[in-house]
Order: sequence, then structure tokens, then C-alpha cells
Amino acid sequence: MIAERPTVVRRRVGYRTAWSDHRSTFRTSRPSTSTTGCLPHFVRSSRGTLTGIRCKVPSARCSVTERVRGLGDWLWHSRGPDAGSRPYWDGKWSGVTRVPAEPRPYAAPYGATAQRPSWPSLPPRVRALVEERLGQPVAEAVSQGGGFTNGFASRLLLADGSRVFVKAVSRLRSPEIFSSYQQEILVARALPEHVPATKLRWVLEQEDWLMLAFDDVAGRTPQRPWQPNELRAVLDMLTPLATAMTPAPAGLPKLDTTADLDRDFSFWRRLVAGDVSADPQLVGARWLRRLEDLAALESDWAKLAAGQTAVHFDMRDDNLLITDDGRVLVCDWNWLALAAPWVDLVGLLVSVHGDGLDAEVILAEHPLARGVEPRAINSLLSAMAGYFTEAAARPAFPNSPWMRTHQAWWRDATLSWLALRLQL
Repeated sequence: MIAERPTVVRRRVGYRTAWSDHRSTFRTSRPSTSTTGCLPHFVRSSRGTLTGIRCKVPSARCSVTERVRGLGDWLWHSRGPDAGSRPYWDGKWSGVTRVPAEPRPYAAPYGATAQRPSWPSLPPRVRALVEERLGQPVAEAVSQGGGFTNGFASRLLLADGSRVFVKAVSRLRSPEIFSSYQQEILVARALPEHVPATKLRWVLEQEDWLMLAFDDVAGRTPQRPWQPNELRAVLDMLTPLATAMTPAPAGLPKLDTTADLDRDFSFWRRLVAGDVSADPQLVGARWLRRLEDLAALESDWAKLAAGQTAVHFDMRDDNLLITDDGRVLVCDWNWLALAAPWVDLVGLLVSVHGDGLDAEVILAEHPLARGVEPRAINSLLSAMAGYFTEAAARPAFPNSPWMRTHQAWWRDATLSWLALRLQL
């Protein structure tokens, strides 16, 4: 959800417009006619309830979503000549569906957005300190390409065959990243044992360098576009995570509240007020006509999203790990804040919507969203959209060439989902 703001310490927020049928028992995106001859249509029962999406003109390459067992399970069937009809999704999240429509392309390279120093490029004294603390020489180092910072982050294989994940940053070279690592240390030390997070082993600080060692995890980040089985695992993790972090565990550093963060999410209000810091040229004509509505929604976000849960506030795929045994772990706790427990869910679902999946159905069914007023969701989306609209237009970072591309994708995805919810 969040993309970093290196110029301000501890302040940041790290699609396709679809159609919504509010008369039926749930919402789904309207599938479009494809070049393969696929012509989906909505199937309703005699009582008018939407029971499926079927294809009027099946072709050899047609893939359509069908409602096959009442309101309980969705199956995505591939109707290829050799594939037969096989389930792609059959899980407890009944509404996770992918209709035959194009997702919003993500121009940045997945897993390769960061420009990080390699192990050999670190100063010899830093390498020596790490190896001394580990008690073993490093035999191999694999740099991690995800994320948008230029801090060192590598999985290290040691001479005795053991592994560890190490991060390092120089205060002189990257003061903003240094500050975020300091915050991450404070949070990691205070997280309860049952929180699904990578475990901090030790910390070293020598002159201008800060080094952190975590348990190495056999796993990988989720695939993008989102795959239903991995998305289901992440969605299932969010509820126990929110429970463990409500109220905020003792020992955590003082956390920003939504009120503290409100200034960072004020683009639409500043624009309406004529503030010179907000540039109207960043806004398309469609939304310029609705600035008052956007500003009104944005003005409510801090109040409606307030809460006593310590939320991650940067819940996106490259801050998650799917372990080889199927667990989901959350990484990079730099931007923890106090907010409502559903905030991380909505932040994650922006990327789900952008990948062509039906975020509305997930939102309607997920436990964290039960009882949440639609205006609260819309207010947060408006605030996020304003943030990303402004952030994506800032000058590029020399050491993070994909940051603005990433923020522009989140801007478009957030606005698209907001347009869907506002029926624009």
C-alpha cells in the first residue's frame, strides 16, 4: 500500500474501472468481450439472484467464471479443447473470482525494483563485523531485488551451511533509510512471539553503519498478479494478525495515529483550498469535476480509520513471504501505526483490484470488514489516491528508479476501485 517518502522521517503510505450490480447479493466486475469470441453474461435464478457468469459463445480459448454450487464455492473453469473443466479456485473465500478482463499492467519489474549494494561492495570493515558476529565466513550472498530502498539486503549462506538474512545501511549514505531501519528494530524487538513475522536475531551499530540479522526463511514473496491460493493464505493471515496487534502490544515505540498522519493524506483538501503545494495539473478531467467530493471523503479518513490496532500500514506483496510450508510472514515493519484493524485489508485489496480480481466480494466477506461503513472504506481510498497522485509526480530517486512507476500504478488502481465504489 505504502511507497516511501525518504525526505520525511517516518511518514509515508507504504486498475480497471469495473461495474457493480448493487441489486444482487454481491458485487462482481463486468467481464468484457474478448478477441477470442468469449461473450460472458450474467446468469440469474428465477428469483433474480445472480448465480453465475457463463459464456454465450464458448471458444477453444475461452475462460469464464461460473457459479457452480450455490453461494458457497467459486470455480474458475478453463474450457480449452484438451484441458476439460477443472477447478482453479475452490476455497473458503467464496468471492475471490477472476473474470475474463485485462488487469492493469504493472510496468515495474516484479522482484527487481531495488538497486542494492552487493556483499562484495560493502566496506571490508562492515563485512568483517558481520562475519565476526555470525561466527562464520560468508560463502554466498544473494541480494534481494524487491522493495524500493538502496539498503543492503541479502540472504547469506555461511561456511557451515547455515543461513541468515542481513540488512545494512549507512547513516551518511542513506539517512532516511537509516531512520526507518532504526524504527524497524524497535518494532521487531517488541512484536509478540505469535505474530507472523520474521524474527530479529541481533543488531550491530558501528560508526555510521547499522546492521540487522533476521532468521532466513525458506520461501518467497507472493506471485503477481495475485494467485488465488496465495491470496487466500494472505487473507486468512490478516485476521489473527489484527487480533494479536489489538490493542497495540506493550513495548512498541510510540506509534503515529491516523490523526498524526492526516497531513500526509491531504492532497484533495489542499487542492480545493487553492494551496500552492497541490498541483491541479496532476489530476485528470474526470476527477477534477469531483474535487469537492474527494476532499470531503479525504477529510473523514483519519476519523473513520482511527483505532487501537497496530497496523502494518504497508501491506503489499513485497512485504510478505510465503514459506515453503505454506505459512505467511510479514516483513518490514518500518511504518507501523495505530488505526482500525481493517486498514491493512483495504490497503492490500487495492493491489487485488488492480490485478483484475474482485476486491469487492472479498471485502464483503472478510471478517475484518464486517460492520465497517462504506464511507470509511471510501474515505481511506480517497486519502490513498490523493497521496499516490502527488507522490507519483515527484522527481525520480537516483537509487530507486521504479518508485514513481510503482506509485503511479497504485494511484490508478486506487482511483479505479474508488470509481467502482462510487459508481462513476
